[in-house]
Amino acid sequence: MVYIARHLLGLTPVPASFRTIDPTIPPDSVIVGRIDAAGNAFDVDRSGATQVSTDAVYVARR
Repeated sequence: MVYIARHLLGLTPVPASFRTIDPTIPPDSVIVGRIDAAGNAFDVDRSGATQVSTDAVYVARR
């Protein structure tokens, strides 16, 4: 969920500190591609857009 929220906020999906802990994490381009490929699957409130303030919060709480 961290990667998705960071991508939606326009940040680099994987913080550098995460890569220090686990260098096997795929490159950001791969992660972004997977998030983008999911399309509106993360639009859990069906508002027509995936937003951190609603959709990411709903998913994180679930």
